[in-house]
Amino acid sequence: MLAQVVTILLDGLNYASFLFIVSVGLTIVVGVLKLLNVAHGAFYAWGAYAAAFSITQAGELGYPDWIGFLLIFASSIIVGLVLGTILERLVLRRMYAQDEVLIALATFGVFLCLEDAILLVFGVDPYFAYQPMAVLGNVVIGGVFRDVYSLTLFALAIVVAVSCWWVLTKTKWGKLIAVVIYDREISQAMGINVSAVYLIVFIIGAALGALGGAYVAPTTSVAPGFGIDVIVLSFAVVVIGGMGSIPGALIGSILVGVLRAVAVHKFPELELFVVFAVMAGVLIVRPEGLFAPLRLGQFRNLTNDPNIKKRCHNSMGSARIFRARCRGLLYGGLGPKQHYVWFGARSCSPGSYGTLENGINFIWPCSLLWHWRLCGGFG
Repeated sequence: MLAQVVTILLDGLNYASFLFIVSVGLTIVVGVLKLLNVAHGAFYAWGAYAAAFSITQAGELGYPDWIGFLLIFASSIIVGLVLGTILERLVLRRMYAQDEVLIALATFGVFLCLEDAILLVFGVDPYFAYQPMAVLGNVVIGGVFRDVYSLTLFALAIVVAVSCWWVLTKTKWGKLIAVVIYDREISQAMGINVSAVYLIVFIIGAALGALGGAYVAPTTSVAPGFGIDVIVLSFAVVVIGGMGSIPGALIGSILVGVLRAVAVHKFPELELFVVFAVMAGVLIVRPEGLFAPLRLGQFRNLTNDPNIKKRCHNSMGSARIFRARCRGLLYGGLGPKQHYVWFGARSCSPGSYGTLENGINFIWPCSLLWHWRLCGGFG
């Protein structure tokens, strides 16, 4: 009984780990670019093929097996840079103003093209890149025989999660991303190169998708259609956790991974049903997902509440409240009437504010007291 429980937990965490790596790349793109990238599954497949092909070729040339780990990361970076740049610059950049459904259809078309391109580049034969897994050997955990390589996948997922959290919350680049997420137009007015932010974020998302495929490649047979199933499950994870939420992607991946492992071992016929039943239940109870970040419309509703404003001002203590007066510059259609926006921060380092041409200063999130970042309202 104990061995079966350990097996289910290890299988579930192993599956959740690679699913998180893929899903976090997808949810970052959804959160920043506000689009559903169906082609993300193709990044996963290309990463797997690139890693499997390079590892196989390195083995035939006589290189040591440990070189496969370097090739895994190199393959994911190359796939993210090349395919991410091509898709964002040639397709998505021309469609940001289009309807979200059209963008989803366009990325679906790109997904089909990239899937067929795999057959032209790598052929139809499967690849077996076992060398990295063979290097690490095996271990016994709770009476269960496991390969060490699958445990490193769990460690990699933790590294990815911590890195994403640190970059988005502790670095200047993360604060720039936060500003772009909240409002693209204001970000451009503050001098932020939104186009460059979109490109870099999309490349990072593509590289994470490719990393998931590349790291899984040594554990399975890489064959045509490799990315179809994972994109469906990745969407399920993003929907469960909330679009644009990294903690949501983490929790969603664990839920999907563990429940799928339980179904595989106990109720094999319900493997996919369990995953989508959970997704349907979350959509019924909380349509925006478990950890969906607030949108600007929700900011406006929250911050117009006088009690929220009072609490925000009281919570600042000795911190300053920066008030910027704007004549019709915020949000088209506000008219010539003066509007006010409050940005509250504990501290703002030099260079953490932008100035419009008429001298109005806007402080973007530095170390904000509120999880929602903005403590003010319109009106």
